[in-house]
Amino acid sequence: SKDFSKALDDRVCIQRYRLTADAMYHLCDLLRGSLGASQNTNFALSVPDKVSTALAILASGSFQRFAAQTTGVGQSTASRVLGQFLEALIPHTPDYITFPTDPSTQGQTMRDFLEIANIPQVLGAVDGTYVNIKKPAQDSHTFVNRHRTYAMNMMVVSSARLEFTDVLARFPGSSHDSSVWSQSALLRRFRRGEFTPGWLLGDHSYPLQPWLLTPLAHPEGDAELQYNHAHKRTRSVVERAVSLLKMRWQCLHASGGTLQYSPEKVNRIFVACCVLHNIAIRRGIPLPEGLDVDEENETDLEEAAEDSIVV
Repeated sequence: SKDFSKALDDRVCIQRYRLTADAMYHLCDLLRGSLGASQNTNFALSVPDKVSTALAILASGSFQRFAAQTTGVGQSTASRVLGQFLEALIPHTPDYITFPTDPSTQGQTMRDFLEIANIPQVLGAVDGTYVNIKKPAQDSHTFVNRHRTYAMNMMVVSSARLEFTDVLARFPGSSHDSSVWSQSALLRRFRRGEFTPGWLLGDHSYPLQPWLLTPLAHPEGDAELQYNHAHKRTRSVVERAVSLLKMRWQCLHASGGTLQYSPEKVNRIFVACCVLHNIAIRRGIPLPEGLDVDEENETDLEEAAEDSIVV
């Protein structure tokens, strides 16, 4: 059984598992009830073993790379452990991904956004992001996105602190961002007036609504150009948050290959990675050395294809 604090310093922990030993212990405590060793197996992994196995798979983006740095866990065991980890973590999502609802949290959120470029009353920045998947067994044409790859289109909302405050992981790659937004629970809550006053910022993909500010398509004069510039700077937090998410959890990054799972499991993986991202952001955990959020990952594409996750 692993004892991450004794076996590994934080630099190595972050490299392999993307979290510090402290954060991993927090996860172990959180998930112990659900991940406790099964009684009906001769070979039962400890909770720390299960947590570190799942994190290593999500972090590395491929079973081959994961297996190279981890010993004693075969592919079928790793696959089972990842499934158990997702099942244990997903129910805790509302504790880690929460849209600001009470006045004090809303006030703080608005102040954080105001500091970027002086746009008032912003509660979040919304965007869609693709996660590549293997060709689904059914209705595969609906999963083909504008890059002509099979994918899911995930909607996320980010705070100015790069935390995700809303995630919708359900729609196939052919869905337009505006279509995903139109079917979201968050839109229904805005329509009911839960967040008045307050709005989101979205790019040109989204419709202009009383609670959703978009850039002006044809800005004229200084004031309109200034608004578009301020809008872009403020909204860019969600792009940075998504870049950080995919760099930290390489299973979501295009260079990591393609997730070899059903759309449903890919959705669960995405939500779990968003929860883990928020844990890392709140604890101020940096990316591993050598990973830069602003650089394209330069993995050779052929290597990435060979390394596709097949757990």
